[in-house]
Amino acid sequence: KGYKGPSNGEPFVTQSGSITKESAEKLLEKIKVVKNEEDVDYDRKEWKHWTAYKGNSCWNVREEVLKRDSIPGTINLINKSKIPTTNEKEAGAVGVASKSESSTKIETEGSGQWIDPYSGDLIKDSSKVDIDHIIPLSKAARSGGQSWNKEKKELFANDTENLLATSAKENRSKSDKGPGEYMPPNKDYRCQYAKSYISIAHKYSLTINEDDSKILNKTIKGCSI
Repeated sequence: KGYKGPSNGEPFVTQSGSITKESAEKLLEKIKVVKNEEDVDYDRKEWKHWTAYKGNSCWNVREEVLKRDSIPGTINLINKSKIPTTNEKEAGAVGVASKSESSTKIETEGSGQWIDPYSGDLIKDSSKVDIDHIIPLSKAARSGGQSWNKEKKELFANDTENLLATSAKENRSKSDKGPGEYMPPNKDYRCQYAKSYISIAHKYSLTINEDDSKILNKTIKGCSI
């Protein structure tokens, strides 16, 4: 309710970001708040990501999020032979095939259209899209996830509820920050962002620090639904 989505000029919202204000408040109360995050020896390689989506070796999690978050009707798919296709089961990548005399290249310009949830900008080139972890991997590691086994780390790193197609610029501006240090410049998306962060933290029993807790509480209280 209240979210119209990409087909109506609004950014994509995951199910984790679509919970009600009341639900978010209840979940936030259950999350452990710590003064300082853990000092861990984080290694990104331990958090294997962009794995095959639902066992499809030709289609990974990054491609799935690109397709999922795009404005309906704008995405261009190609199969493993670099031939355009509308059959999602045959698709191997998001892109446009460009043929020359000697080869066929995959172009990213015109491969689809995305509304960056963090800035509100329209993107028309998939190379300018990053797939952002709402709760960054290193942040999760410092919040209780470093002790997980490799299977759980991989599960978290590829959980599409914790992933959004954003502009590369905003993703890098956000980096490994939590809500206490970074909130989307697009104020219209802050409620959805806060709800997503809370939902994922609760789902994986992660802690949040005091600064994150204050901002999340303030943001959720200001949400209309």
